[in-house]
Amino acid sequence: MRIGIDVDGTLTNLQRFVFDRGTKYFNKSVVKTDCMQVRNTFGVSAEEEGAFWDDNIFDYAANYKPLDYAKEALMELHEMGHEIIIITARYHTYKYNEVGEKMRKTVVNWFKDNDLYFDKIIFTHEGKKYRCRENKIDVMIEDKASNILSIAEDRKVIVMDQPWNRKTEGENISRVYSWSEVVKKIEEISE
Repeated sequence: MRIGIDVDGTLTNLQRFVFDRGTKYFNKSVVKTDCMQVRNTFGVSAEEEGAFWDDNIFDYAANYKPLDYAKEALMELHEMGHEIIIITARYHTYKYNEVGEKMRKTVVNWFKDNDLYFDKIIFTHEGKKYRCRENKIDVMIEDKASNILSIAEDRKVIVMDQPWNRKTEGENISRVYSWSEVVKKIEEISE
């Protein structure tokens, strides 16, 4: 099978980073825990959210560790004969300028530095549904609700449980809570 995998919130604990770094950055407590956006998490403006990411995205992208068992799961899936396609809309990766090039290199290096197996990385601004179609992805592992619903229209989606996607359900959608569960779910799907 061709397995598509998102990065932020799927291979990393995006929420933990936002909580830890944002609390220090804004000198504020978390005000909302079930959202993906920094502005809603801390009750700040979109401009302040942009400044937060401008100041922190490269540190996060280069140094934040993958979720437990992600490394082993990716290798296990590869050894089972599956093709691993990373599909990410990480901030800046879709820009065709110096910053975009730097972020794309940072993402690739993060995979190498953390010894995370992949066959291919696709950088996209959104439209993951179309990237899945173009690349004949059989199942996508994702956390963003809008992507989950869109992709599930014509292929299976494994949802990495996050507070912001807990109400996201439907046909072709399965929920997991860890990378060991991802491997079990892929085994079920591929039978």
